[in-house]
Amino acid sequence: MSHISPQLSALIAHARAELRWHRRSVTTALVVVAALVAINSAHANGRREQVLVATHDLSAGAALRASDLRTESRNATEIPDGALRAPPGDARTVALPIRRGEIITDVRLLGTGLLAGLGTDVVAVPVHLSDAATADLARVGDSVDVLAAGDAGSAVLAARDAVVLRSASHPSGALGRSDAGGVVVLGVTSSDAFALARAAVASQLTLVLHSGRDP
Repeated sequence: MSHISPQLSALIAHARAELRWHRRSVTTALVVVAALVAINSAHANGRREQVLVATHDLSAGAALRASDLRTESRNATEIPDGALRAPPGDARTVALPIRRGEIITDVRLLGTGLLAGLGTDVVAVPVHLSDAATADLARVGDSVDVLAAGDAGSAVLAARDAVVLRSASHPSGALGRSDAGGVVVLGVTSSDAFALARAAVASQLTLVLHSGRDP
């Protein structure tokens, strides 16, 4: 083994010391970064906000009352968009069924306007049904298809997936009824509105309620 000069030995020792120092520095920096990430994550997961939740199951078409709501503290990361933080200042109707403990969001309620939260292409259309009993069964928030029956016994689909906005016999918006039939107001697309208008001229209209509705 060749002889190593004292100068070279000192240089090698210095290089090794520098390498150990840099390794310790990098390790320390990584530990600090990991700690900061953990602290930020814990802070985000621990932040809580006050939201409104349902005190009991709410059916579609029910008039929302103060006793139906309570304020709860929920994890901020679990709160959906549109969650209500305070009771609405005007009368609201439940558009879709809401379970006890569920956070109340804007899309679950109909506002003072019939079409609130239903999209820009949805219009409200009054539909006169041939059977008053069918109007009695339809409730606000129900999803229905509209069938047009002709004199020859044939039936065609006049509108699909319409939303019941008002019904003839429920407190959320009684429109009156006659012995000849009932009236509902449906939220439909513009194209379905024209189809319904054409069908109503020569056909009798009835509803088909979709399965899975809240009883």
